[in-house]
Amino acid sequence: LGPSRRRRDHKAANMLFDVDDTLAMCDFQWAGKAAPSKDLAYCLVSSAASLTLVEEDTYLRFYHSELSRRLASRGVALVPTFEALHESYLPAVCDLARWMAGWSW
Repeated sequence: LGPSRRRRDHKAANMLFDVDDTLAMCDFQWAGKAAPSKDLAYCLVSSAASLTLVEEDTYLRFYHSELSRRLASRGVALVPTFEALHESYLPAVCDLARWMAGWSW
């Protein structure tokens, strides 16, 4: 998955939902270009007290399903496969752990 605009601080504490499930983000202290899977990794890892491999896989598959549906509805022809998302997600989790270790996670 190629670079996109990203936040690096996607966590439940920074997400605001309206009554119609419209999402707004706040606390934009981290921004830059990187693979979108980095935001996905940060969101999953920082929002869950514990996450089993089965739960992680379920969330990733749901995310991929929604991403694919929404990209297709916008006419995007090249939708990443689940395997491509997963291959990008694993190093993103490792990079997050490396980064957080520096902050005494």
